Amino acid sequence: MADKKDRSISCTETLVFYDGKKHKTFSYTYWGKITDAPYKGKGMSLMQVVQLQGMDKTVGEIEEQGSFPMEAMDTVWKDFAKWYAVQRKLRLV
Repeated sequence: MADKKDRSISCTETLVFYDGKKHKTFSYTYWGKITDAPYKGKGMSLMQVVQLQGMDKTVGEIEEQGSFPMEAMDTVWKDFAKWYAVQRKLRLV
């Protein structure tokens, strides 16, 4: 990556609900960049070089410090919860 100008990265989180009959897919893409130097910590190597938009540290560094803002990463789960609540009201699941 040293000679690359565009260091953009997208990370997609996907959740699939399947009840044995039907399925529903929820997906959200987070954007960020690959850092110039990796964070030397624990965790997966990819997380040591990924810095998401709006964050000033790598994902690995934030997770290791225990300060990862989960509200920034739970969009898929919120979408699923809203959908599931409606399905239950309609008695479809």
